[in-house]
Amino acid sequence: MTPSLVNPRSLDPLALPDPPESPANLVLLVLPVHPARQVLPVLPVPLEDPPDGHGHHKSDLTLYEAIQASEYATKFAKLIDNYPDIVKTLNSTKKDESITIFVPTDRAFEKIPDGKPPPRAFVEKLLEYHVVPGYFPAGRVLVSSTMPTAFESKRHLGGRPQRIHVGVGYGGVRFNFYSKLVFANLYCKNGIAHGIDALLVPPPPGKKLIELFPQQFSSLILAAEKTKLGKDLKDKLGKRPNLTGGSTFFAPTNWAFQKLGPRANAFLFNTKRGRRYLRALLEYHVVANETLYTDAYYGRKAVSAADAWEDAVEAEARRGSSRYHVDLPSLLGDKSVAVDVWRWGGVVSMKVNGFTRVAVTDVPDRDGVIHVVGSVLIPPHGRHGVYDGESEVEVQELVERLLPYMKEDDDGDEEEGEEETYRNNGGIGEL
Repeated sequence: MTPSLVNPRSLDPLALPDPPESPANLVLLVLPVHPARQVLPVLPVPLEDPPDGHGHHKSDLTLYEAIQASEYATKFAKLIDNYPDIVKTLNSTKKDESITIFVPTDRAFEKIPDGKPPPRAFVEKLLEYHVVPGYFPAGRVLVSSTMPTAFESKRHLGGRPQRIHVGVGYGGVRFNFYSKLVFANLYCKNGIAHGIDALLVPPPPGKKLIELFPQQFSSLILAAEKTKLGKDLKDKLGKRPNLTGGSTFFAPTNWAFQKLGPRANAFLFNTKRGRRYLRALLEYHVVANETLYTDAYYGRKAVSAADAWEDAVEAEARRGSSRYHVDLPSLLGDKSVAVDVWRWGGVVSMKVNGFTRVAVTDVPDRDGVIHVVGSVLIPPHGRHGVYDGESEVEVQELVERLLPYMKEDDDGDEEEGEEETYRNNGGIGEL
């Protein structure tokens, strides 16, 4: 099932106030604040470099030479000397092949715990993960949600680049939520360098990422254990990963499950029949073989020119202001998840099924991307309509919404005593 992309130009424009007058090379960067705030601080930042190309501080050194000359990146300089391919990349001056590199400072290496050195192959991939093909000055970084890196693996994401998450807040700019930008825009002959205060480690599998935060995802972790979904997921994500585009996972928080109500949770977690519905519910949160970031899309490898449309998402993201709609087939019988993405400069908003706002977007994992949602996704139903993500759900309604997608042997008779369990005001307790 091929996702459909609605041209944002065909949609009615959002009712937005006209931005204040500013120089042509400035955009308005709205810093994220608490949703309850109505007034957002506005910060002008340069979107591109001055007209002369690389500004007034361009160095005649290559990126490799600039790193070697720096007194703040001596450990990184020594490390890359052991990897000829990295040195070649950073020294390359081929026309139209600019490079962006994120350079960990010497203090970044002090954060590495003592222990056995990692394998050479891992370090090489780690170094590739610090290299971004293309020209990303600070202004472009600030209005990006993710950035592609030079780290690619045929085993993951269908050979597409692993990406870095970009987050902007009052604490500054952070990459993958932990590595902070400490200096920017060192212009060199073949690209640009930025300094960071922690090494960027390629993301682990999504399961491990979720398990790192039990205080937010203990209900989801328990649900995956009870339904044994993870054991079958590899087959469903494709036996030939080089032909696929990874996965997209909408991860509901503990609060999302709590909003379903105590009766629905007792049914899903505490009854044999309910666990089958719980599995179906989880399958609706997983999109196999397609990875949708807010500014990039990795789908199945194109087999014809007509299928090669995945660059459209990135093209719209580069416009700075765009809105598009994508229908992604979930694991629940290919029942689609409707996703709307809106971008305006550095502001990004993503909604699922028209109601559920994504709380945290673009969390990269080894095999795709995770979007954190504050409401459990439930398939739309002809009589019940679209679930608003906020109301408690009665067990009968939950069953009716999921029953059309259940296998014939999945909806067995209720075991003795189970009906009373979830009809009472029971819950799943502390998860």
